[in-house]
Amino acid sequence: MKASFVMIREVDVTNTYPPLGILTIGTYLDSEGHETTVHDVLAGEEDFIEEIARFQPDMIGFSMQTPQYAITEEYFLKMKQGTRFKDTLFCVGGIHGTAMPEETLRNFGNGKLDFVVCGEGEITILEIANQNGEFRNVEGVAYLNELDMFVFNPRKKFVEDLSSLPIPNREKIDFQSYLLPPGMIRGKILQRVTPVMTSRGCPWNCTFCCGSLMFSRKVRRRSVAHCIEELNELIAKWDIDGVMFMDDIFTLNKSWLKKFLAEFVRLPKKLEWGCASRVDTLDDETLGLLKKYNCSQVEFGVESGSNRILKLINKKITQNQIFEIFDKTHAVGIRTGASFQVGHPYETIDDVKETYKVVQRIKSDYTVVFFSTPFPGSKFYDLSVENDWFVENDSFDNKWTIRQSEYPIVEAGLTLEEAKYWRNKIQNSVWQRNYINWANLRFAATIGLFYMLNPKRLFFAIGRTFKNKRLDELVEVGLNLYLEQTAKRQPKQR
Repeated sequence: MKASFVMIREVDVTNTYPPLGILTIGTYLDSEGHETTVHDVLAGEEDFIEEIARFQPDMIGFSMQTPQYAITEEYFLKMKQGTRFKDTLFCVGGIHGTAMPEETLRNFGNGKLDFVVCGEGEITILEIANQNGEFRNVEGVAYLNELDMFVFNPRKKFVEDLSSLPIPNREKIDFQSYLLPPGMIRGKILQRVTPVMTSRGCPWNCTFCCGSLMFSRKVRRRSVAHCIEELNELIAKWDIDGVMFMDDIFTLNKSWLKKFLAEFVRLPKKLEWGCASRVDTLDDETLGLLKKYNCSQVEFGVESGSNRILKLINKKITQNQIFEIFDKTHAVGIRTGASFQVGHPYETIDDVKETYKVVQRIKSDYTVVFFSTPFPGSKFYDLSVENDWFVENDSFDNKWTIRQSEYPIVEAGLTLEEAKYWRNKIQNSVWQRNYINWANLRFAATIGLFYMLNPKRLFFAIGRTFKNKRLDELVEVGLNLYLEQTAKRQPKQR
């Protein structure tokens, strides 16, 4: 069977993240005797539709998160016009369809989808391919039957042995275009850095998160040998300089971590690397291990500085734990990254003042502050529906992103103006620490040059900065311009 997998997104600072999900699925099907193409598309591009038409796939699958709903739907409807794909199956996978399968089937693209893949897609899609497109009896599939009744087959069991899945074949996409600075270790400008996943799953159950719907609350790890094989391939084929381990909690299994790092330092090239952890799981022994093996940065999802809010969002950490682990991480000489949210349910001015206090106290090397966003599948979303917290409506589009900078999409405690004021106040207070340092000076000059060559974009950035009263607009618009223009000049590798 022939299948094409597509992700459509708009230019933003996350465009250095290759689509590892659909790459893995495509590679897996290839290894089982099927034929696939993978397309990671920026909004406005249409050449890929002709590429897919020439390939003549039996099935086209879109990977879609909530912010990508509207733009993905737009392209889906374009592809449904005419007769080029009249005999092609269309499906959607990813967290949005997994969280809202019936709503997606009935509403997305005027109800013209054939089915939705819920949860991890590798085994489900392979079974459908092995059955030449028959999906109605496959676990992990939702669809509308001939009577327009919603059918939700039992969920497919999660892949226990992640090492049984192939290493993503990055040659299926224009991977070179993802290896552009600033890289993925936030606040430290690096060349040729890429993400790697060594595990799936997170045992915690924060109210704002829906990740466990896709990957479960059981942490499943790839073998050390499988991860090292992938890194060796990335060095040999792509000459990478660094890696960001994108696991929810990379440091959780200390026994695995010791074995992995002992092999990691034997790679043929020394790599810069960073990872994510939690303030309540990173102890002195693990910090010593990270330092020994030259970890550049550890990133923490702190989310709030208020003990009351941390309890309400089920984060299961305290302010004192936050202070302690940031002090210890800095003391051993490892950089820190911290993310916070403003606009949590039932948050008050006193709560957000506590967040401001914590941000100033921990002095993270890179700090980012988002609006708390109620993604479908999360407890926060359910609360927003029950309490009618949505500001305008709950239509899914690119406002459903934690990166959007104007206003939150719900009013769940703070007023919209209060949330915007405090988000900007906190973010602006760390602007200098985030961006102004000697190591980043050369890249800053590059962004400045791109602005000089594109004055309209500079005026746009200045306008957004004044409108939103947020200094990060200057950086993010300039970075998007850099990525957009530089990627165009990269030689295409397919």
